[in-house]
Amino acid sequence: MPASDSSQAANIKRLLSPIDSSARSAVAGYNKVGSGLPPLHSMQSHPIDVQEDVLQLKKAIRLLEATGDQLCATLAPPQHTMMNRAQNAEWACILVVIEAGIVDTPDKYPEGAHVDTLATDVNMDTGKLGRVLRLLATRNCFVEVDTNVFANNHLSLQLLSRNPVSDLAHCHVTLTPKAATVLCDNLTQGPHRPSYEFGRAPFIHSVQDEGLTGCFFDWMKAHMFGRAMIGMGKVMGSSNILYHYDWNRVSTICDVGSGIGTFAVPFSRMFPKTTITLVDPPGPIPQARESWAKDYPEAVAEGISVFVEADFFVNIPVKDQQVY
Repeated sequence: MPASDSSQAANIKRLLSPIDSSARSAVAGYNKVGSGLPPLHSMQSHPIDVQEDVLQLKKAIRLLEATGDQLCATLAPPQHTMMNRAQNAEWACILVVIEAGIVDTPDKYPEGAHVDTLATDVNMDTGKLGRVLRLLATRNCFVEVDTNVFANNHLSLQLLSRNPVSDLAHCHVTLTPKAATVLCDNLTQGPHRPSYEFGRAPFIHSVQDEGLTGCFFDWMKAHMFGRAMIGMGKVMGSSNILYHYDWNRVSTICDVGSGIGTFAVPFSRMFPKTTITLVDPPGPIPQARESWAKDYPEAVAEGISVFVEADFFVNIPVKDQQVY
């Protein structure tokens, strides 16, 4: 039954209220840590960028994104909304930016650089690069400070090669589209259709020509994935848990599926009296040992970090820990 004009108007008002309140809550989160809200064109790090306890900010943004999306879907013609979702090319442009090292190039030009200069630096056609950068600039990633002159900003700096978030983004713009190409076949054909086995998931289906058997974690073992997991920790706010549990009561903890230490490193720095054991398959653990020896050698020397190689889907060999 079609909704009445009055009920739809009331629905719009209901959506506007949480948009306003969540935006105000987000601004308050920035003000709380100092410096106020950074402008999008800023290339300066904000204190909140390195804050580990951002739970309230993330809740505010979650509500803002959800209600904003529902408001646009309610007001826009349906064909407009669906085509916006179907023709989203941002991920492809982000892929180009990461693989060509484009963010690292304007990083050398704090005031921005003409696309001719950037194109020469990354060996790309000027016109095509300009279109890539302009599309991203319309989405607030990069700033077109003058005609065909682009500069980095608060968002594009997340794609610097030295930023682990860039590694995570690269995983998503390469692996997800690869799996998507076989998704429909995976759901409708052959032995994959009724299966819930990890080894028959769409991504493994998409890389079967590599001769890989097993599941996504087996693929991970064959590739450098550690920095992307650090990036995921930053994006998801994994360190929030450090501030919402009484860890001082814990003397031993086992981090199952630890990677190279996305959670374990900040935990160990905050609670150096607690012994933490990292458990992961053989691929990530050697990377973890190398990373800790370089970045946190005192933890290794004092024995408060322990590294165990194990298939945690089969067995967790570390026993009698207070927290897993």
